[in-house]
Amino acid sequence: MTMEHLLGNSPWPWVFAGSLAVATWSLCILLARQGVEAAWRLHRRRGARKHGLLAGIGALQHGPQDFRSWAPLLVSIPMAAFLSLRSPFLAACFIALGLLLSRYLTWRRSRAGLSQVSAELERMVTALHSAYLVRPVVASALEEAARSVQGPLREAVERALRGVWVGGSPKEAYASLGKAVGSPYLAQLGLVLERAEECSPMLVGEALKDIAGRLKRRKRLQARVKASMSMLAWTVRFLQGANALAVVIVLATPSLRDFYIGSFQRQGLFAIALAAVLGASLYFDHQLASLRERVL
Repeated sequence: MTMEHLLGNSPWPWVFAGSLAVATWSLCILLARQGVEAAWRLHRRRGARKHGLLAGIGALQHGPQDFRSWAPLLVSIPMAAFLSLRSPFLAACFIALGLLLSRYLTWRRSRAGLSQVSAELERMVTALHSAYLVRPVVASALEEAARSVQGPLREAVERALRGVWVGGSPKEAYASLGKAVGSPYLAQLGLVLERAEECSPMLVGEALKDIAGRLKRRKRLQARVKASMSMLAWTVRFLQGANALAVVIVLATPSLRDFYIGSFQRQGLFAIALAAVLGASLYFDHQLASLRERVL
C-alpha cells in the first residue's frame, strides 16, 4: 500500500504529516540543544575549578526552564493526533499554534533573565561594597560578591573575572559587564570598576555605596507596584486559562466537536477564532512583560 492510498487525495493529510514532521524535528533539535548546553556548562564548571576561579557555577540552571517552554508543542501533538483522522486541517493548525506559543515562551524566558538580574544586583553590590571595604582590591572583592548571586548575573561576572585572571585588560573586562546582560545599573557598576585603578579606594567605596543605595530605593519602589502588577498578571492568566478550557471543552464534547469539524468552513472559523484568541493573549502578555521590565 502506497503513501497516497494511506493519505488519500486531499492535501490536508499531507499538511498534517508535514506539520508533524516539523514538530518532531523541532523537538529533536530542542533535546539535542539541551544536551549540548548541559555538556558545555559542565565543561566550563570543571575548567573554572581547574584554574581556581569561581566555584559553584549553576551549569544546568536554565535547562528545565527551557524545556518547560516547549510544553505547548508537546501538548499540541497528541491533540493534533486526536483530530488527524477527522480534520487534518485543524490538526495542522494545532501543531502550528503550539510551535508558535513554544517559541514565544522561549523568548519570554530569555527576557526573564533581566528581571533576575535586577532582583540579585542589589544583593551583589551590597556584598561587593562590604568586601571592598575590608580588602580594597576590585577583583578579589568582586569574586567574593559573585558568590552571593546566581544565574545570568553570576555568569557575566565570571566572564569578566576570567578576562582579568588570564592577563587581559581589567578595563575591558569590567566594561563588558553591562553589555553582557543589558542592565543599566550593571553598566554603571562596570564603569565604576573600570575606573577603580585611577581613583582612590575611598572614592570607589563611595561610588559602590551610592549604587547600592539607589538599588535599595528601587527595590522599595518595586514593593509598592508589585501588588498591582500581580493582580493584572493573574487576570491575564485567568483569561488564558479560560480560553484553553473552552478549547478543551469543544474537543471533548462530541456534539460541539462534530459541529466544528462538520464542514471545512466551520473548521476555518474555529481555526480563525483560536488564532485570534491566542494572538490577543500573547499581545496582552507581551504588553504586561514590557511594562514589568520598565517598572520593575
